[in-house]
Amino acid sequence: MPQLHWCPMPASHSVEVDPKKGIVRYTLAGFFDDASLAAFCAERAAKLPLLRTPPNQHVTLCDVSRCAIQSQEALAVLQGMLADPRWRARRLAFVVGGALARMQVRRVVPTTIDVRWFDDMASAEHWLAEPDQPGEQLSASL
Repeated sequence: MPQLHWCPMPASHSVEVDPKKGIVRYTLAGFFDDASLAAFCAERAAKLPLLRTPPNQHVTLCDVSRCAIQSQEALAVLQGMLADPRWRARRLAFVVGGALARMQVRRVVPTTIDVRWFDDMASAEHWLAEPDQPGEQLSASL
């Protein structure tokens, strides 16, 4: 009987910044190793300064619906990004592909961050476009 080997889907990512609208969109898919994490971090570092909104007034949409379950190292990098106050977003929406992805990402989101989880892109985009409610304190980063 042949041996079965687990072969994770290679990582892919995109970082899109809409400077005029103040929106950052991340799409992450597959399994991130050290090289793919470094590439993602480098692209993020190059594109986030393009934002024209006042500090911490942009919104962030992160689509992880096609992500594999990640290593502890990848989760630590994500946690570090979420903790970085320089790029704190006014709102952070995650589009997740299922319960496992949702649970894994929730573990790395600091409890002080107000974030929402969505099953579809349209709902996440709708929430990001809604006006803030009076007294609403949102502080997220990614």
